Amino acid sequence: MKILILSDLHTEFVGQCWALPEELPDFDVCVLAGDIAGSPAKGVDFAATAPALAGKPIVYVPGNHEFYGGEIENRLRVGKEAAQGTNVRLLDRDVVAIGGVRFVGAIAWTDYRLFGNQPLAMAHAARGLNDHVRIERRGPRGSLRFLPSDALARHLEDRAFIEETLAAPFDGATVVVTHHAPHPGSVAPRFANDPLTPAFVSDLGAVIDRFQPALWIHGHTHGCFDYRVGETRIVCNPEGYGPMRPGKPLENAEFGMKVVEV
Repeated sequence: MKILILSDLHTEFVGQCWALPEELPDFDVCVLAGDIAGSPAKGVDFAATAPALAGKPIVYVPGNHEFYGGEIENRLRVGKEAAQGTNVRLLDRDVVAIGGVRFVGAIAWTDYRLFGNQPLAMAHAARGLNDHVRIERRGPRGSLRFLPSDALARHLEDRAFIEETLAAPFDGATVVVTHHAPHPGSVAPRFANDPLTPAFVSDLGAVIDRFQPALWIHGHTHGCFDYRVGETRIVCNPEGYGPMRPGKPLENAEFGMKVVEV
């Protein structure tokens, strides 16, 4: 199976300054690994109406930016409703088999343990990430601000879902799709000492080592990665921010229409 991998298109920012090319390399399934549009429903609309993706199955895992200005639970519900009857499969702790390949999808969030000091990393995230200003979660009496502790709780739930799903037998290749990065190999050198990096990347090496899925796709980092951990290939192909004005360059100059085969 040939998989077109895209993430972090940030169509909520670029407006008419960027569009998916009308002609794409040959592919069987498109995976969108988050931060596609201003909400999951808008991400579904982008994918379902893109002429170049017409008639092809699309696996879509939202990213953190899809929840800016809204409540996570409500945005996910509306997004899944929008996907009904389209060629888009919106996954949030969900699994779908397409053409004999199992796609396991969850946002993943983060455990903040990458640098070994979880409380400090959570404190940096609380001060430095828009996630904890612009995202809300459902509370017993209405919406509440989404805190680092909420991201950690969701990470643990997402990780448990991924592990339980990978433990189930499947006669075919398995592809895991998350928005947040699953391995330190996805840390760019320029962010190696950034105090916010643990909010972007967790070390799920133990999960990868145990289950060895054929492919793990992620986004979020705004830098391209393609490497192996054991038998698992880890790929990130994000566009990043921009162009904000016509003729301006993309944030990630390495971004392209990347197709991998499993």
